[in-house]
Amino acid sequence: MVSILYLLLTMVLGMQVKGIDGGVVAFEAKDGLFPSKVLIEMMNFIEKEHLIVHCKDKHHDLGAHTINTGETYSFVVTPNVFAKVTLYFCKFYLGSSSHYFDIYRQDRDNCPGHDCYWGIFEDGLCRLNLKSRQCYGWNEN
Repeated sequence: MVSILYLLLTMVLGMQVKGIDGGVVAFEAKDGLFPSKVLIEMMNFIEKEHLIVHCKDKHHDLGAHTINTGETYSFVVTPNVFAKVTLYFCKFYLGSSSHYFDIYRQDRDNCPGHDCYWGIFEDGLCRLNLKSRQCYGWNEN
């Protein structure tokens, strides 16, 4: 029984492994057993002045970044393997005002190709897809 379980585990993990240069093996977490890393990229569409963005989750503080009009800021998120609970949120400083937004919610965001593209506007953010825009207002404080 233990050897059958070991064989099954080896087969499942083997389907998740991909060889790369020099024969080194790394986990390739596409649409298999483990969730893929997700690229979060946001572009500033606010024309008034520069924008300061400060993103973090429960365990990681990504620091504050200045994004001028037309510029982007991006980072990578690793979703939770066991439950859809990964959450990254950002505080956006626009001149004298500030707003919060949940930039990545694993239970909400199913981005095509594991890339989430966001546009930052004065009244909130829009997820930008090739075919459509899905807009959200700022989180309540």
